[in-house]
Amino acid sequence: MTHLAVVKVNAQGRIEKFQEYDSQAEANAHVTRVLETFPLAYAVARPAGGPSAWLCDTAAKTAIYDPLPPSPPTQDEIDSAAAKAYAKLTALRGMTPAQVGSWVDANVTNLAQAQDAIKTLAIAVSILARRL
Repeated sequence: MTHLAVVKVNAQGRIEKFQEYDSQAEANAHVTRVLETFPLAYAVARPAGGPSAWLCDTAAKTAIYDPLPPSPPTQDEIDSAAAKAYAKLTALRGMTPAQVGSWVDANVTNLAQAQDAIKTLAIAVSILARRL
């Protein structure tokens, strides 16, 4: 498809309703049919990319390829990545409950190790709690 009938555009200039056609004439015919309902409709050559990357100007009757920048990661995504990089959590993730018990027995023998184990578990619980 080489042409679009642009029917509806949001306030940010992103296309919300359109129809693709093989020719400008077909796109123009569609626009003619919908003008009463969509007075800002117009026909254009199809830009590169997909609909989420098209930026439209209804006044100029244009549509261009203008991809949105990637969204910044959410706090949950940042925390999840940090947890996956945390070696102790990675080790615990692969253990059965019995193996975790054995690990605690072998590795938590003094106050400093207990505090470190509690810290590791608190990190895991905080991330899991956000997913509830």
